Amino acid sequence: MTDIKTNSLPIYIIGDTPTAYLLAAKLTLAEENVYLINPQNTDKKEITFTFQDNMPSPKTNITIRTDSLMHENARMVIFSLSPEKTNAGLSYFSGTKAMNCPIISLCKTVDSLFIGNVLKKTIIPAYFNGWIKQTNNSLTFFH
Repeated sequence: MTDIKTNSLPIYIIGDTPTAYLLAAKLTLAEENVYLINPQNTDKKEITFTFQDNMPSPKTNITIRTDSLMHENARMVIFSLSPEKTNAGLSYFSGTKAMNCPIISLCKTVDSLFIGNVLKKTIIPAYFNGWIKQTNNSLTFFH
């Protein structure tokens, strides 16, 4: 594996759901400059997982970089927060750091415009079509 594209703007994934971990793992495997902003792990700078896709591929150990804030301008922001943590998770977002990038939401909210209204930004709604099994330090993706 080559070095992460650290010269490119980062992709920030704000969330604590298995989907957030999956996206962070897949983007890390693609050697993207990605940070997982996760309210549960604000004291850690990295999280290591055993990752397995359901395709015929071996398990892979992946280290995902984490942070507590958006320190640089973003290339993309992806929200993947559990419904009860959506409001708190929005506090990790920086509008000035995400001025000219797409913002995607995989959050389940009653009001589909809720996040966009709170952030005063256009949000691209998205959904995940697959199944994820997550245990302590293991993440398995089925599709």
